[in-house]
Amino acid sequence: ITLEQFQKYHALNQREGIKDVEYNKRCISIFTGLKYRELGNIKNTDYEMLVKDIIKALDTDVEFKNAFTLNGIEYGFIPNLDSITHGEWVDLVEYQSDINTMHKLMAVLFRPVTKKDKLGNYSIEPYNGTMERADAFKAMPLNIVSGALVFFFEFVEGIKGSYPEIYKSGTSEGSKAADYFEKWGWYASIDKLAKSNVLKINKVLKMNVHEVHMFLAHKIDKQKLKALLRQPENTIQL
Repeated sequence: ITLEQFQKYHALNQREGIKDVEYNKRCISIFTGLKYRELGNIKNTDYEMLVKDIIKALDTDVEFKNAFTLNGIEYGFIPNLDSITHGEWVDLVEYQSDINTMHKLMAVLFRPVTKKDKLGNYSIEPYNGTMERADAFKAMPLNIVSGALVFFFEFVEGIKGSYPEIYKSGTSEGSKAADYFEKWGWYASIDKLAKSNVLKINKVLKMNVHEVHMFLAHKIDKQKLKALLRQPENTIQL
């Protein structure tokens, strides 16, 4: 089963009013490659059995694999997610929320292996966007995708837990900051760090993800402190 097949399967499940027989036919067509009109001679009971087998395969737990080969190219998972750049993080966050952009997410997480030693350590190409190979990743095995997502989402939750100033409001100032990032996304952080200078954007995108998060967490805490000190009862005598 490929990622593209799963994307089509997901789209099928979003359709409303589709009858069971048609659903089964289209489901089987997606995963077998047979054309819809070629399935007319198959009994409905066979449809149901095949659909159950497909769903069982989709629900099977898989292990994380850090490398796979596609079209003769070996791809490796980012060896250390804590070392990713802010540019990688921005794209990962953008692509993670929609199954239709999942191939782009995988194109960020997996890149061509450039060097490998006998111990299994390896290096991958630096990140330069996903335009060149994203569509090719639609043919990526779904089991590789599923394993990578579990590992990736654990990393995302770790980031959110490490920087609650950014991801949890807590105060009115924090809520305003959260609303700002919700509206403008991570472009807001790029603009802030680049000081609204478009010529500095590339430099910001190459900064480490933790470095950027630390800056933003400090900025938000500083804003909260300023708001607190503006309250009369909290005046500090220096």
